[in-house]
Amino acid sequence: MLITQSEADYMKSVLLVKAKGGLGNRLLALLPPLAWASHHGVGVSIDWRDGMYARRGEDAFFNLFKLNGIEIIGQEDIDLAAAVRPAVWRGRVDATVFGIAKEVDPLHGDNPPLNRSKIMHRKLAIDLGEKPAEGINVFCAYQDIWRGRRFARRAIGVPNATGRMDFLRKCFHKFITPRPEITGPIEDFVRTESGSRNAIGVHFRNTDRQGRASMHFSAIDRILRRQSDSVVFLATDSEAGLALFQDRYGSIIRVMPK
Repeated sequence: MLITQSEADYMKSVLLVKAKGGLGNRLLALLPPLAWASHHGVGVSIDWRDGMYARRGEDAFFNLFKLNGIEIIGQEDIDLAAAVRPAVWRGRVDATVFGIAKEVDPLHGDNPPLNRSKIMHRKLAIDLGEKPAEGINVFCAYQDIWRGRRFARRAIGVPNATGRMDFLRKCFHKFITPRPEITGPIEDFVRTESGSRNAIGVHFRNTDRQGRASMHFSAIDRILRRQSDSVVFLATDSEAGLALFQDRYGSIIRVMPK
């Protein structure tokens, strides 16, 4: 059988990372497979075109970040590939995770158990404990983030005893750089608002999941006992949460309007 040049080029292994959830979960689903791709020497395509952080069809990842030390495979090249795993993605690698999940688990209708079900993730994502297959290898899971421990030491120099947070932190610093359009305004804001004072960063989630402000208070209080001349940069979507922090800490609370 005659194989064209374009077909031959895309018989190699490629990792396709699909978007699922908010920014934190997307990064959880992205960092371990980047170490996996680096270890196995495969190119990477990132698909954040689901409309969450940009217009539908526009890849939001590259609006926010740069990818380092990884061969980047364009989405138009992904569409050329015939070999895809898991097989549920075959012929529709441009679909969203949510759309595919509704077909995999129709009993749950518009609410497939993606956040809770490891079985669901394993139907939709490759196993990072295995070697890449020829063609497109799709990943979208953020639960089994520690599957990378088998290859992480060689890929990014992480000792076997390293904890999950250190593993993720090293992956982020090695492979991802936030764009200056994102970091610049933040750095300017911190410099203006804190000056020479110590800056404490806090993320308080109190929207789809209810946060416990007391946990943050305990951590902030411990730091303030050591470094009383500090300001607190609070990231939250909750007006009630902002009020709680302002009531407790007053003028040292800083927020960056969205």
